[in-house]
Amino acid sequence: MARLHPTRRQWILGVGVVLAGLPRLGRAAEPRGKVLLIGDSMIATALGQRLEHGLSAEGFRVHRRGKSSSGLARPDFFDWPGEATKLMEKHAPDAVVVMMGGNDAQSLRTPNGWIKWGDAAWREEYLRRVGELLGIVAPAGEPVCWVGLPIVRSPGYRRKIELVNALVEEQVGLHPGASFVSTWSVLAKAGQYAESMNVGGKDETLRGSDGVHLTVAGARLLESQIRPQVVQALAAVADAS
Repeated sequence: MARLHPTRRQWILGVGVVLAGLPRLGRAAEPRGKVLLIGDSMIATALGQRLEHGLSAEGFRVHRRGKSSSGLARPDFFDWPGEATKLMEKHAPDAVVVMMGGNDAQSLRTPNGWIKWGDAAWREEYLRRVGELLGIVAPAGEPVCWVGLPIVRSPGYRRKIELVNALVEEQVGLHPGASFVSTWSVLAKAGQYAESMNVGGKDETLRGSDGVHLTVAGARLLESQIRPQVVQALAAVADAS
């Protein structure tokens, strides 16, 4: 058998010592359940990415589907009830996390025409659409967590988003197993929109130039604040797994 060169032998012995000093890795923890994460650009970009990774670290197996500019107002652009039906059949999740609505502060497209934003008929139809989606993702009262929209910069748009949040929260309250997680105060100072905040002793820009979307720092902060509530809302999954 060929003899090892002294230098090579010392290198191999050194690697052995280092490896021996590392902790042994056991089997990965069994997943607490399968979670489907769906929504608009908030889910398609940094916040959705961080929430996916955060829930995975909590032991959930996560499937994420985000579509920018989508919502419930324009099924001609993107049909969330149809997409959710397909995703439920494909992934068979134990629970669902939803975040959308930022693109819904507009007239609603229907097969018979448009329902004008702000009309009483608009509220009735939007409540129906939220309820329809909840019925698809949680037909038997399975855990579903709907994450509300954060405060935005434009006062006019802010009032619209407040209405969307209020209607979603109202409908969520009617569905067993459903929870609404508010994000409004997380990115606000004294109840007002905040472009930046001191996070961990460092000033961080939290919002994009449009005053709506999040920077990476904003996504990191918001996810860290809402994840415990989301996990609590999904606790029934962990208990049943």
